[in-house]
Amino acid sequence: MQQPFICHKPRNGNSPTIFNSPHSGRNYSKRFLSQSVLNLDRIRLSEDFYVDKFLESAVEFGSVLLEACFPRSFIDVNRSSTDLDKKLIYNLEKASTNPRTLAGLGVVPRVVGSGLDIYQTKMSLNEVEYRLNNYYFPYHKKLRQVIDQSVAKFGYAILFDFHSMPHSCINFSNKRKSFIPQVVLGDCFGASCEGELSKKVFNLFCAAGFRVEMNNPFSGGFITRNYGVPRENVHAIQVEIDRSLYMNESDYTLHSGYSNLKEKLRNVIYELSNSKKIKGGLLHAAE
Repeated sequence: MQQPFICHKPRNGNSPTIFNSPHSGRNYSKRFLSQSVLNLDRIRLSEDFYVDKFLESAVEFGSVLLEACFPRSFIDVNRSSTDLDKKLIYNLEKASTNPRTLAGLGVVPRVVGSGLDIYQTKMSLNEVEYRLNNYYFPYHKKLRQVIDQSVAKFGYAILFDFHSMPHSCINFSNKRKSFIPQVVLGDCFGASCEGELSKKVFNLFCAAGFRVEMNNPFSGGFITRNYGVPRENVHAIQVEIDRSLYMNESDYTLHSGYSNLKEKLRNVIYELSNSKKIKGGLLHAAE
């Protein structure tokens, strides 16, 4: 069994900030590939390419970095464990009615990309339980652990859940054609993060030269909704980055924009990890 995740911890953790990359895993096991009707290029369509590489500097700046090793198409930790798809799983007594699950994007995805079937036949419940018990639950246990440790040490925690988004998705979803965002921040419309903190994060990305949108078209997935509880001094913001800024989406290769984007994000990560402006607004809440 492959390692489910890597948790990078700084030698001297001096930041309440946690960076999370749940969809950049690219360890496609032979076992998984043998179960699928898709080749490796097709099955990677749901991968958040290279997002973990953009976050490497977080540890240098005193923050924890958690990254999945397994691919999203194998099991999706940004879904509830109950998001089970009756079209995929044999003898399922209680299926999810979540629209995304019905579309094939449950905790064990049925499709990738714009609707490509991953499997030819249905899957046993034993296989689903194997993936949940060996990958999904250990990942969430570790994420909960590092959040709790931050709250115990600093009085609060700030979780940044990083993803990448297809450029076509932004074009399709955005009604203001004159403004195409490069970064979309999601705080579940204020439910997962204190409003003042969300504004500060928004302004930091803008100051770094990004075109930024809030909660449109992505307001936050399961991780953001589940862990972001401001009244318990845990704040969560989802960050989506336009893939066209750094890669050729047709063949998954990096282009010349990668180095520039990585440097810009490094500066943002430094601010998110260490800026007194980010921390200061929450100190009173933790006292």
